[in-house]
Amino acid sequence: MYLMDCIAQAPRRVAFRDGLTGRNLNLPGAGACRDDLVKTPVRYVMDDAITALCADIVRSRQNFLSEALDIFRAPFPEFWVEWNESVRARLLADQPPASQAPACSRAGILVRMDPSERSGTLRVFWSRDGQSCDINPAILEFDLDAVQSAQAGWAVKAPNEALQGIFDTASVRLDPEWDAYYRQRAHSPTHLKDLLAQAVGPAALDFPFMLAFVFLLMAQVREMPRTDLSALNRRRVQSGKPELLEHVALTHTMFDAASESGPGTSVFDRAGPRLHLVRGHLVRRGDKIFWRSSHFRGRVCGPPLQKTIRLVLPNAA
Repeated sequence: MYLMDCIAQAPRRVAFRDGLTGRNLNLPGAGACRDDLVKTPVRYVMDDAITALCADIVRSRQNFLSEALDIFRAPFPEFWVEWNESVRARLLADQPPASQAPACSRAGILVRMDPSERSGTLRVFWSRDGQSCDINPAILEFDLDAVQSAQAGWAVKAPNEALQGIFDTASVRLDPEWDAYYRQRAHSPTHLKDLLAQAVGPAALDFPFMLAFVFLLMAQVREMPRTDLSALNRRRVQSGKPELLEHVALTHTMFDAASESGPGTSVFDRAGPRLHLVRGHLVRRGDKIFWRSSHFRGRVCGPPLQKTIRLVLPNAA
């Protein structure tokens, strides 16, 4: 089941016993946002290839993210996007905030933009087992046209200097009830700071990850088909099951095949670079973002390497 369907069917509040204080508590859970999620005009589900692309941009193209903030435009006033977290976690394992993230199978973010399309809020959700769901108590607020003031919330420390410009536009505050919970739980200002860091930390990398995803949408070359769940939902309603949410499934086929290939040359009429593979990447041209598909570049030196692999069944003669 997708994470969005888990949230849509989750209870609004969660009851638990605080192991530190011994109190029985009832606080907002992931289901508290289910109305916002159901009313969201578009919901995206990334496949593993798109997830890996966004993670690679966050990891390897951080300067691009920072330098392209001036042309960022959200696709919708509100949108949801989820992914396979095991794929993303593996690619971002060396980024500092990732070490604090809970182990989970799927993760997603609910983004709400202001009319300017340049500022908004971001909520983070995840599922450990594909059946239940959790919500991060932190609410990340961002304004790409202004540096956040200290009064807006807690500053978010960037994992490295290249991303600091992005994180200077963001701050974090907690859901009011969760904020009261952490303040009552802390026994000193230092302990409170540590508790808040544990709550806020896992949401940090989701901000540049969301930016990378939107830049990929800005670079799309054709419209992506929506998932039609009407027939399936009719059968689910007849059997007493809740309806599943409509969404847009994103796959690597959203990008056109490479159009450039061939030997490289130079102005000095000498052989170009050796044949090599250039991976797909985002390119900025003025106020537009383009996706340059993976392609071969350079001159073929000698005959192409050929290799034949024979596949047989284990018990075949």
